[in-house]
Amino acid sequence: MMMIIAPHPDDDILCCAGIIHKNHENTKIIFVTDGSKGSPKPEERGPKLALKRMSEAYNALHRLGVKDDNIVFLNNEDGNVKKYRDNVYNQLSKLLLQTDINAIYFPSPFDIHPDHSEIGNIVLSIIHRKSRTTASYKLKGLDLFMYTIHKPDISNIFNLANLKSLLLELKIKLSFKYICFKVNDIELKKQALEEHKSQISYMQEKVKKLASNSYECFYFKHI
Repeated sequence: MMMIIAPHPDDDILCCAGIIHKNHENTKIIFVTDGSKGSPKPEERGPKLALKRMSEAYNALHRLGVKDDNIVFLNNEDGNVKKYRDNVYNQLSKLLLQTDINAIYFPSPFDIHPDHSEIGNIVLSIIHRKSRTTASYKLKGLDLFMYTIHKPDISNIFNLANLKSLLLELKIKLSFKYICFKVNDIELKKQALEEHKSQISYMQEKVKKLASNSYECFYFKHI
């Protein structure tokens, strides 16, 4: 079983739709937050948007062949993963130890979106800590794949957040390989992203273009 850990509904499609489609019968998708703040307009945020994004996530994954049993919503508050870090840690730790998985796809800790980077750090922390306990057998033989949606701006290294992200990426490059997988059906990936109707109009062009890439790329490590 493969596990895709997505901070918000649509992150899974942007970076992993090709992988999901190819392995749709053997992939579990975990949405960490409810997506309730996925709008620049305050009046659109809240429970109604969260429900809408949940429905969109189901529709998008159904297009890729994923069944409802393999779609999990943890419903943490959008934008506040760091605030609820302990809860997210416990939720993901439980899933990682209870699910028979051989590969994990998760956001990189140098993604400049706070929810993404925090989740990346949490997953790596779980793996590091659990590998030293009696639960280590559950986390052996795992393939780790880290994806990045919001990349640091290399033209602005004097920005502290950008500099921190760039330095962290350099550190990761020392122990992870960079690999890419060809997307077999780009049109299907685009169609899946279009199911996220509440997000498309607000999505940055450089982010939206991820759905048109012929390859999905990750930092990879086998443990």
